Amino acid sequence: MVQEPDLLVVTPVRFISSIFSGLVAKIVIAIIILLVGFIVAKIAGRFVRTMLFELEFWKKAKGHKTEWEGIIGWLVTYAIYLFSIILALNQLGLTAAVLYITATVMLFFVFISTILGVRDFFPNISARMSIPKEIRKGSIVNVAGIRGQVNRLGVFGAKIINQDGELFFVPNVLMKKSKLSQEG
Repeated sequence: MVQEPDLLVVTPVRFISSIFSGLVAKIVIAIIILLVGFIVAKIAGRFVRTMLFELEFWKKAKGHKTEWEGIIGWLVTYAIYLFSIILALNQLGLTAAVLYITATVMLFFVFISTILGVRDFFPNISARMSIPKEIRKGSIVNVAGIRGQVNRLGVFGAKIINQDGELFFVPNVLMKKSKLSQEG
């Protein structure tokens, strides 16, 4: 005896599956998931941004210069985008493959970033040893067209504050290459 489906239990997925067949149904459902997810993401991001702006949550901190409302709203939007994409890929049965490819690409970029970071690491450390000992915190220097007081002299470079109060970071390699003059 064939049991007829109860009309109250019919879900949108079953309804679409009954209209389309096989792979076409999965593709249609994945597209619907993406559309609904992207719409919800936009609405949720704007809602979070508006609520944080209205609450003036971040303005209580002194020296508030970053628009955290926009950043957090953006994060919420893209988190929902990502969730929607993963759900759509899961519907198509491609989640594992895409996640492996994504992880491989991310590891590649981490590897390249590490190589580029290390490229400047060793020259700055060796250049630090050639900077005169007289130059230390509080010294007034003129280096690479920047005249100011040394705020911090570190392994990788110096933080110099000019007379306008602007803070500059000058790598040790640049300090070694340029004419370094100490005043006063």
